[in-house]
Amino acid sequence: MCDRRNFGGMCDLRNFGEKSDLRNFGERCDLRNLGGRCDLRNFGGMCDLRNFGGMCDLRNFGMRCDLRNFGEKCDLRNFEERCEVRNFGGMCDLRNFGGMCDLRNFGGMYDLRNFGMRCDLRNFGEKCDLRNFGKRCEVRNFGGMCDLRNFGGMCDLRNFGGMCDLRNFGMRCDLRNYGEMCDLRNFGGTCDLRNFGERCEVRNLGGRCDLRNFGGMCDRRNFGGMCDLRNFGEKSDLRNFGERCEVRNFGGMCDLRNFGGRCDLRNFGGMCDLRNFGMRCDLRNFGEKCDLRNFEERCEVRNFGGMCDLRNFGGMCDLRNFGGMYDLRNFGMRCDLRNFGEKCDLRNFGKRCEVRNFGGMCDLRNFGGMCDLRNFGGMCDLRNFGMRCDLRNYGEMCDLRNFGGTCDLRNFGERCEVRNLGGRCDLRNFGGMCDRRNFGGMCDLRNFGEKSDLRNFGERCEVRNFGGMCDLRNFGGMCDLRNFGGMCDLRNFGMRCDLRNFGEKCDLRNFGKRCDLRNFGEKCDLRNFEERCEVRNFGGMCDLRNFGGMCDLRNFGGMYDLRNFGMRCDLRNFGEKCDLRNFEERCEVRNFGGMCDLRNFGGMCDLRNFGGMYDLRNFGMRCDLRNFGEKCDLRNFGKRCEVRNFGGMCDLRNFGGMCDLRNFGGMCDLRNFGMRCDLRNYGEMCDLRNFGGTCDLRNFGERCEVRNLGGRCDLRNFGGMCDRRNFGGMCDLRNFGEQSDLRNFGERCEVRNFGGMCDLRNFGGMCDLRNFGGMCDLRNFGMRCDLRNFGEKCDLRNFGKRCEVRNFGERCVT
Repeated sequence: MCDRRNFGGMCDLRNFGEKSDLRNFGERCDLRNLGGRCDLRNFGGMCDLRNFGGMCDLRNFGMRCDLRNFGEKCDLRNFEERCEVRNFGGMCDLRNFGGMCDLRNFGGMYDLRNFGMRCDLRNFGEKCDLRNFGKRCEVRNFGGMCDLRNFGGMCDLRNFGGMCDLRNFGMRCDLRNYGEMCDLRNFGGTCDLRNFGERCEVRNLGGRCDLRNFGGMCDRRNFGGMCDLRNFGEKSDLRNFGERCEVRNFGGMCDLRNFGGRCDLRNFGGMCDLRNFGMRCDLRNFGEKCDLRNFEERCEVRNFGGMCDLRNFGGMCDLRNFGGMYDLRNFGMRCDLRNFGEKCDLRNFGKRCEVRNFGGMCDLRNFGGMCDLRNFGGMCDLRNFGMRCDLRNYGEMCDLRNFGGTCDLRNFGERCEVRNLGGRCDLRNFGGMCDRRNFGGMCDLRNFGEKSDLRNFGERCEVRNFGGMCDLRNFGGMCDLRNFGGMCDLRNFGMRCDLRNFGEKCDLRNFGKRCDLRNFGEKCDLRNFEERCEVRNFGGMCDLRNFGGMCDLRNFGGMYDLRNFGMRCDLRNFGEKCDLRNFEERCEVRNFGGMCDLRNFGGMCDLRNFGGMYDLRNFGMRCDLRNFGEKCDLRNFGKRCEVRNFGGMCDLRNFGGMCDLRNFGGMCDLRNFGMRCDLRNYGEMCDLRNFGGTCDLRNFGERCEVRNLGGRCDLRNFGGMCDRRNFGGMCDLRNFGEQSDLRNFGERCEVRNFGGMCDLRNFGGMCDLRNFGGMCDLRNFGMRCDLRNFGEKCDLRNFGKRCEVRNFGERCVT
């Protein structure tokens, strides 16, 4: 922690620290000119240099020096990790630097921008493990203008340059045999390879290699531009070549005749921009007899194969994900698509696409006949699909499960003959997430979807007038209505109707999710509504203001999963003056009322078994719980529960005042209990003996006012055996535990940042701190704190015994 800027400057440090443990030498120091212009030949020879210079400025370390045997036969595993070594070894002879060493993480996470510039790197790292060399680095000019002829020959270059900028790597170099017979599996992973090998001789680059992840997740925009790539990767494994890349002009205006011939092109170009791939090329046999399963999945292929002969494109292939998640706007426009994909698996064809004019003005009579069209057009704009066409038997006897999922189907089939559309089909996600505002308006929908799977029908839709003034007599009879009307406006759905058996024997799990259900079923008989159903997200994120007002809700939701019921809703008068006796007994109510106004929830009610034996994780999060349970018996409230965010960001001023909180939260996760709250008098004059026993108290009271928390209490087992990593972080713990028995406080715990950046002036004053923090990690205990009177007049005999106290009291007033 010191300034050793000129330590040993211009000296003979030849055997400094020889056979020593220099593990933390100079950690977090300014070592800017340490050993400048010196003979460092055996500096630290045969030593453990594991963290030498960790997190410091080694900018000119060893500049213009003889570093020939530096660190020979040493453990350089983390040498200068997280350092600034911009000119390290600049203009030096690095011929045997680190020879026969483990350089696995050498240079991890730093700036190697000019490392070895204008040097002889001929045998650098020969026969070494360079697996993570330069990982996550800035190596823009690494080895620029050098002789890299055998660089890394016969090595493991698996992660060389991973996650870094290799923009000009080897620019204007002879890369003829670079990496020949090597494992280049992750070479340049997640890098900017924009000009890699530009204007180079790359004839045999990676010949007979495993190029599986070559350049994965990188920008290869002009890779091989205007070159002869005729046999690039021939008979190679190109499985993930260019995965998640920017390869916009890859092979532009090239001869791609045998590109990838007889290869596994399964993920070729996955998640990338193939906008002009093969434009104006002969793609006649592209991918013939190949596995094109995920070809260009999630790509931008707007003009792919534009104005081409696509007659046999993908004939007899697996086109399962062809064109998934991209823009097929003009694909095959003005083409003969008569037999396109005949006898194919078109399951995800055009999924999440813009196919507005797909096949416009075409004969689509047998398009996809007898096919699996499960996700055709998923998440796209099908506004004019098949407009003015003959769709009479479209999709008959097909799997239309996700047809038009998340689409705008506003004018679907407008002015068409759709008599048997989807007859005897699987309509599970038909038109999911779309605008079907007037779909079937003023029609006879009597048997619509009868005996069908309507599981996600109308999910995330605007169905305000769906079936308005219609005969809905058998609508969805004996169906799976799991996501019916999810995320939509069902304001007047079924108003003034007999909904007594609505959804009888159905799965209503997400019915009305994220909807406006304001008057749903107003003044109705909801006695057995959805009894014995799965209604997990019923009414999630809705306005449920008068839901069930003045009703008999006696068995509402009996014996099921109400996990997200009313999440982010206005539940202000829910169940007011009702019989809530068995409301949600034996339920899963994890996010019940999360982020809501629960002001009168259950006012003047019997809450005796409320929440017994379930998950209250986000109950009342960001709510006003000021008088919740006032003058109630909360003896077993939340017992054996998950209450991680219970009352988070709330005013808990009188929570449980004058109550028996003996087992409150016993055996549960109290991680964010009371986070950012006023806990000033929480539990004052209470029995907190087992409060939070065997819990995760990681952020308990974080950023809070806990001045008198547990004042004058028995805190003997408070939080025993738990994770109190950020307990009291950034708080005033001035009198915490004053005149208390803190003997086993925090025993066997993770208290890494306990009291970090706090005023700990009288912490534990006049206490027995004998085993405080025994056997734990006190690494940053009291960091940047006022420890002036810490442990004053205390028994600190075993304080921190068998602990990691590396930075104890660092930068403190002691």
